[in-house]
Amino acid sequence: MRRLFAILVAAFLGGPALAAEPQTVLSLRETAEAMVVPDLLVVSLRAEGAADGAAAAQQAVNRQMKDSVAAAKAVSGVKVATGGYSAYVVRPGEGRPAREKPEWRASQGLTLTSREISPLLDLTGTLQASGLALSGMNFEVGAETRRDTQEKLVGEAIARLRRQADSAAAALDLRVVSYRTIRIEKAGGNSPRPMLRAMAAPMAAAVPPSAEAGEQEIQVTVEAEVGLDRR
Repeated sequence: MRRLFAILVAAFLGGPALAAEPQTVLSLRETAEAMVVPDLLVVSLRAEGAADGAAAAQQAVNRQMKDSVAAAKAVSGVKVATGGYSAYVVRPGEGRPAREKPEWRASQGLTLTSREISPLLDLTGTLQASGLALSGMNFEVGAETRRDTQEKLVGEAIARLRRQADSAAAALDLRVVSYRTIRIEKAGGNSPRPMLRAMAAPMAAAVPPSAEAGEQEIQVTVEAEVGLDRR
């Protein structure tokens, strides 16, 4: 047993030493960015109704929404989602101008999304002409486009960081021995950029709104702790 213990100790002492901690730890940060044209248009509309009674106000909204949803689903490539529904009463003396008698008001939102910009704008004009109010319109970068762009930027940011690490190590007469921690942050391209926010009264002709997609910036930032040691 003593002989076996002695052999094990000798093997341990004679074996390779444990990896030593690097002499210097360098903290680096690099960012890569790209300008991307948004490929999704998101339109927000709402149906509104007003009447002396709650039922009449809500029925007006229900009819508008039923017809609007049907019209939107008939346009290829348009995703349709209905939003929140509200109904409330404006009492005498409230509102602008002040009401002489109670009035019930109701509204419901409708969100339309499409990659096909022109058909969606035409549809929006048609729905405005039917009485819906346009409450918001914005461009977004789609999930697939954002993901593909971010994947490319990760590689660019890491390549820049490695060049920076090599340059710093050479200036210090050291060498890069390890990348101890790496953190990747992604930003941009998924925040709606408002294009329009306004009430719209019924129009005699279905003139569609205008919209132009401006570029949006997508960023990827890489942070790392780099271990340096003697050459």
